[in-house]
Amino acid sequence: MDATDFMSLLQGKVTFRVNLGTLGNGFLYSLLLDYTAGQPAHPYSNVTEVWHETYDFGNPANLQPVPEVSIPIAAGTKAAKLKLVSTGHGWGDNNTGNAAEFHEDTHHIWVNGQQTFEQYNYQACNPNPDGCSPQNGTLVFPRAGWCPGAIAQWFDYDMTPYATQSSVSMKYVFNEDYVDLCHANHPDCVSGVTCPDCNDGFNPHLIVACYLISSGDAPLGEGSVGVGEMAMLDFSVFPNPTSGLVNIGFGAAATDVQLRLTNSMGQTVLAQRMEGSTAKASLQVGHLPKGIYLLEVKTADGMGTQKLVVE
Repeated sequence: MDATDFMSLLQGKVTFRVNLGTLGNGFLYSLLLDYTAGQPAHPYSNVTEVWHETYDFGNPANLQPVPEVSIPIAAGTKAAKLKLVSTGHGWGDNNTGNAAEFHEDTHHIWVNGQQTFEQYNYQACNPNPDGCSPQNGTLVFPRAGWCPGAIAQWFDYDMTPYATQSSVSMKYVFNEDYVDLCHANHPDCVSGVTCPDCNDGFNPHLIVACYLISSGDAPLGEGSVGVGEMAMLDFSVFPNPTSGLVNIGFGAAATDVQLRLTNSMGQTVLAQRMEGSTAKASLQVGHLPKGIYLLEVKTADGMGTQKLVVE
């Protein structure tokens, strides 16, 4: 599928938002845009979110955590592609095979009940694909979907054969051969015997972002999320600093609240999901080491992040 099949979504006034997940300061951001010359085959495009979440990898309690979803295809769609990024995180003696960051895996995408696309989610980091050097230590080793300092590896899959359908069923199947034997949910895991610490908590996980990009000869129908349409979520965090319970308040009732707390190493230390509608959520953080954490909140209306200090 040629790059000129799709009109750029970066037209007119577009707002970009950047979040520094490592909690550092003093970083200089550069935004570089590449444009392909020529007239697109279809002048209208839109984007529909398929998956955007962090999922356990190799958790014996649920080896296939990514939900199967039905994605609408707008009337008038002439061409479509699936764009997928999934980066592996978590590694060490408590994660079987150094997963998911350093584990070599092949995942599959099923469309309408058929295994359709294959994703070999592993790439060399030496030399760095984006020229980020010099590199030291573990930075030179191949990784699952990303290399330090480089743009995460993305995969494009042609969905044009399904363009005339009203919807498609999508399923993302993780490597079916991998099980984390050191996970707390594994019945045979014994701390100090089979693994150093079965309750370590920093288990393998994949951060998945996947979108269906469609194009047509006229404005496409509703049911899509365009660039810039994901609202900045306004929420309060109190008390902050805290040494125990922290509350998250919303200006109005929020729906399908997802909370994720990460430490300064980017490790997810707490995750919670609340279905339905609520005006307030809470997390118990008293058991966590003192330090600065990043709280990410996502609802049906938008997403946002704030720093949380645990004393």
